[in-house]
Amino acid sequence: MVKQTQSRKDNLKKARDTLEWSQPKFINMFRCNFKSETDKHIDTKFELFKKYRKLGYDVWIEPTFKNNKRADVLIVSDIEIWIDEVLVSEKIENIEYKRTVYPFPIRTVKIE
Repeated sequence: MVKQTQSRKDNLKKARDTLEWSQPKFINMFRCNFKSETDKHIDTKFELFKKYRKLGYDVWIEPTFKNNKRADVLIVSDIEIWIDEVLVSEKIENIEYKRTVYPFPIRTVKIE
Protein backbone atom coordinates (compact mmCIF):
# COMPACT_ATOMS: atom_id res chain seq x y z
CA MET A 1 0.00 0.00 0.00
CA VAL A 2 1.27 3.45 -0.91
CA LYS A 3 1.68 5.83 2.01
CA GLN A 4 -0.21 9.05 1.46
CA THR A 5 1.62 12.32 1.84
CA GLN A 6 -0.05 15.36 3.35
CA SER A 7 -0.31 16.90 -0.11
CA ARG A 8 -2.15 13.78 -1.35
CA LYS A 9 -4.52 13.96 1.60
CA ASP A 10 -5.14 17.64 0.84
CA ASN A 11 -5.75 16.87 -2.84
CA LEU A 12 -8.12 14.02 -1.95
CA LYS A 13 -10.12 16.36 0.28
CA LYS A 14 -10.23 18.95 -2.48
CA ALA A 15 -11.46 16.31 -4.97
CA ARG A 16 -14.04 14.88 -2.54
CA ASP A 17 -15.38 18.36 -1.86
CA THR A 18 -16.38 18.68 -5.55
CA LEU A 19 -18.21 15.35 -5.71
CA GLU A 20 -21.92 14.64 -5.33
CA TRP A 21 -22.59 13.22 -1.84
CA SER A 22 -22.63 9.52 -2.77
CA GLN A 23 -19.49 9.53 -4.94
CA PRO A 24 -16.52 9.48 -2.51
CA LYS A 25 -17.14 5.82 -1.63
CA PHE A 26 -16.34 4.79 -5.22
CA ILE A 27 -12.67 5.77 -5.00
CA ASN A 28 -10.34 3.25 -6.67
CA MET A 29 -13.24 1.14 -7.95
CA PHE A 30 -13.85 0.55 -11.65
CA ARG A 31 -17.34 1.43 -12.86
CA CYS A 32 -18.94 1.42 -16.29
CA ASN A 33 -22.29 1.26 -18.03
CA PHE A 34 -22.56 -1.58 -20.52
CA LYS A 35 -25.84 -0.22 -21.86
CA SER A 36 -24.67 3.25 -22.85
CA GLU A 37 -20.91 2.97 -23.45
CA THR A 38 -19.04 1.34 -26.31
CA ASP A 39 -16.61 -1.48 -25.62
CA LYS A 40 -13.73 0.75 -26.77
CA HIS A 41 -14.78 3.48 -24.34
CA ILE A 42 -15.02 1.01 -21.44
CA ASP A 43 -11.74 -0.70 -22.35
CA THR A 44 -9.91 2.63 -22.57
CA LYS A 45 -11.23 3.76 -19.19
CA PHE A 46 -10.16 0.42 -17.70
CA GLU A 47 -6.65 0.76 -19.15
CA LEU A 48 -6.40 4.28 -17.71
CA PHE A 49 -7.70 3.01 -14.36
CA LYS A 50 -5.03 0.27 -14.26
CA LYS A 51 -2.26 2.66 -15.33
CA TYR A 52 -3.04 5.24 -12.68
CA ARG A 53 -3.54 2.70 -9.90
CA LYS A 54 -0.18 1.09 -10.75
CA LEU A 55 1.36 4.55 -10.38
CA GLY A 56 -0.19 4.78 -6.92
CA TYR A 57 -2.73 7.48 -7.80
CA ASP A 58 -6.27 7.61 -6.48
CA VAL A 59 -8.94 7.32 -9.17
CA TRP A 60 -12.67 7.76 -9.59
CA ILE A 61 -14.31 6.35 -12.71
CA GLU A 62 -17.47 8.17 -13.87
CA PRO A 63 -17.58 10.53 -10.87
CA THR A 64 -20.56 12.85 -10.59
CA PHE A 65 -19.74 16.35 -9.41
CA LYS A 66 -21.97 18.57 -7.28
CA ASN A 67 -23.02 20.41 -10.45
CA ASN A 68 -24.37 17.05 -11.80
CA LYS A 69 -21.69 16.81 -14.48
CA ARG A 70 -20.01 13.45 -14.91
CA ALA A 71 -16.41 12.94 -16.03
CA ASP A 72 -14.83 9.77 -17.39
CA VAL A 73 -11.84 9.57 -15.03
CA LEU A 74 -10.81 11.76 -12.08
CA ILE A 75 -7.19 11.32 -10.99
CA VAL A 76 -5.56 12.52 -7.76
CA SER A 77 -1.79 12.49 -7.27
CA ASP A 78 0.45 14.14 -4.69
CA ILE A 79 1.03 17.03 -7.07
CA GLU A 80 -2.19 17.58 -9.01
CA ILE A 81 -5.79 16.67 -9.72
CA TRP A 82 -7.07 16.25 -13.26
CA ILE A 83 -9.74 14.65 -15.43
CA ASP A 84 -9.20 12.34 -18.38
CA GLU A 85 -12.00 12.47 -20.96
CA VAL A 86 -12.05 9.56 -23.40
CA LEU A 87 -12.93 10.79 -26.88
CA VAL A 88 -14.85 8.45 -29.13
CA SER A 89 -17.30 10.56 -31.06
CA GLU A 90 -17.39 13.74 -28.98
CA LYS A 91 -17.10 17.04 -30.75
CA ILE A 92 -14.44 19.53 -29.72
CA GLU A 93 -17.20 21.98 -28.71
CA ASN A 94 -18.39 19.47 -26.11
CA ILE A 95 -14.91 19.20 -24.60
CA GLU A 96 -14.54 22.98 -24.57
CA TYR A 97 -17.85 23.23 -22.70
CA LYS A 98 -16.67 20.62 -20.19
CA ARG A 99 -13.55 22.71 -19.55
CA THR A 100 -15.84 25.47 -18.28
CA VAL A 101 -17.99 23.30 -15.98
CA TYR A 102 -15.60 20.67 -14.60
CA PRO A 103 -13.76 21.62 -11.40
CA PHE A 104 -10.34 20.38 -12.59
CA PRO A 105 -8.24 20.55 -15.77
CA ILE A 106 -9.13 18.12 -18.56
CA ARG A 107 -6.78 15.95 -20.57
CA THR A 108 -8.22 14.20 -23.58
CA VAL A 109 -7.57 10.59 -24.58
CA LYS A 110 -8.48 9.92 -28.19
CA ILE A 111 -9.60 6.46 -29.28
CA GLU A 112 -8.69 5.51 -32.82
